[in-house]
Amino acid sequence: AIDNSQLTYVGSADASDYRTSLASMIATAQSLPTSTSLTTAIKSAQAVLDNESASLEELKSALAALSLACKVASVKDVIVNPSFEDGTTGWTVRNMATQNNTVFSRKRGTYYLESWVDRGNNLGDASVSQVVRNLPDGNYKMTAFALHIQQSGSNSTVNTGKAQTGAYLFAGNSHTDVTAMRQYTVEFSLVDGVGEVEIGLKAENATGNYLCVDYFTLEYVSEISIADYAGALSKLVAEAEALLEKGIQESVAVGIRDAVAVARTALEGTGTDSDGNTIYDFAS
Repeated sequence: AIDNSQLTYVGSADASDYRTSLASMIATAQSLPTSTSLTTAIKSAQAVLDNESASLEELKSALAALSLACKVASVKDVIVNPSFEDGTTGWTVRNMATQNNTVFSRKRGTYYLESWVDRGNNLGDASVSQVVRNLPDGNYKMTAFALHIQQSGSNSTVNTGKAQTGAYLFAGNSHTDVTAMRQYTVEFSLVDGVGEVEIGLKAENATGNYLCVDYFTLEYVSEISIADYAGALSKLVAEAEALLEKGIQESVAVGIRDAVAVARTALEGTGTDSDGNTIYDFAS
């Protein structure tokens, strides 16, 4: 993995300083797992570095672009122990345990994580989570193989009755319900340099008797757009409104209601562009 890095003005840096930094970043990039996008970024940066007449702005731009490409390439390695081959190292676990049988056929490797009670009973609450750090702003996709069922027979991975409720994969404020055995996806965004997200699986009053998960992955999808900021704000509004609905101390609720009102006004936008997209002005 590679930590977040910042380009900070510290004085009269000149082209030679940026050339040194760019050469160092190219070496770092070459040490990371290869991908088409990283290879392209390395070639572009090398072309700028090899151009003796490259301007200071071109060097700055190449350094920033390659720095981001390095972070993107390293994202797939930031989850600690993603398949539980080292037990629960790196994870916070409640009412779940590693298992090495072959009932959960979508596992990767020897082990997976499960919570189980006798058929006909509800497993209730359980969870596994991990905070992933040093992430650049952007849109992400987290995946994992999971299932949540009321078993139809001994060692079964087929649900009996209607789909079970109460279990979901999550990444930050985003989540996806888990039912039948398959790979699930959670999409989320990181904005304003937050740099970290909590990921995992959670069961709350789960109606099934069998819950499994294995092989978490994290993928950087794209840069943040203004629409992504709006989406993130909408999720925060929904979360705040759910908190208000549950009932909280009035002195706290007043501030939350005011913040929600401001957010909703911002989400209305200032108009639409030629394609019909809402124009936002979050700075105001």
